[in-house]
Amino acid sequence: MNKTYEISGASSLSRHARALGVEVRELPARLAAEIIAPETHLPVALEPSFGLDRPLVWVNSASGALVVDAAVVDHLTPVDATGLTGDRAEIVRFRVGVWDRIEPRKFMEFLLNTELITTYWHVGSTLELIEERCGGETYRAHLVGTHEYFTQERNVETLDFVVLMNAEGAWLKRGAA
Repeated sequence: MNKTYEISGASSLSRHARALGVEVRELPARLAAEIIAPETHLPVALEPSFGLDRPLVWVNSASGALVVDAAVVDHLTPVDATGLTGDRAEIVRFRVGVWDRIEPRKFMEFLLNTELITTYWHVGSTLELIEERCGGETYRAHLVGTHEYFTQERNVETLDFVVLMNAEGAWLKRGAA
């Protein structure tokens, strides 16, 4: 059941936005929800592989802001797993009916790969899914691993967090709690 993830920025949201000509040095503190219209929004080139029929993240062509589809969520807040303050942080609130359409593990992988859950600074991270529970009403994924970064020297720190999801949304929780 253990699965390993190597996260390095290759599929980050920032990289996809730059491919559309939008300069994103770092993700905003919160991606606002907007009603998506093809004439005013550009889809960020990410496969909606977790069960939706179109991308979740878009670029507002007038403002250049990264936004999320208001038909799916009411906001999306990037969370830093390397420095989580408090015991739990909300990532997203789903609209009614979305939970029944998504595949929780694939959505969690989307959050990791796009860096909406930040798991490293500078170099990359290696994570292992050590426990996963998926009942009809909830999803729980416990991940552990390390992330590498540089200050004056190479540093490697451990990561230990849980992604929780239900019909209301998704959260990041510290440790195995």
